[in-house]
Amino acid sequence: GNLCVYDCLQSFLPIKYLATSLPSASAAMALSPSGALLAALGPDASFVLLFDAHSLTPHSRMEVPGEHPVATLGFSPDGEEIVLTTQDMRLERYNLATGHLVATQVECHKTACSALCVDE
Repeated sequence: GNLCVYDCLQSFLPIKYLATSLPSASAAMALSPSGALLAALGPDASFVLLFDAHSLTPHSRMEVPGEHPVATLGFSPDGEEIVLTTQDMRLERYNLATGHLVATQVECHKTACSALCVDE
């Protein structure tokens, strides 16, 4: 798949383009509350890639330990954590600055999770 950024004032005109190896089924991504960072799943959904949202230049990579791929992801309201769900029904929170796991909840959902919204 590919990641395109469009200018809403210029219909159908991409202003930035990033070729990715993400399969369309694994194209989970999230924009930080400040709009500065874009998080997207890596090709095998075992890590999260962070990009500068304005230039699409790589910012960092966050490994997600475990055997089961990441299903969805989002940012905490303060933008300091990445929250994600995995295909084995876990919900995890990672500190964005350190990449360390902050908390995990096993079996937090009963079926596949296709969307994630993080609230205070």
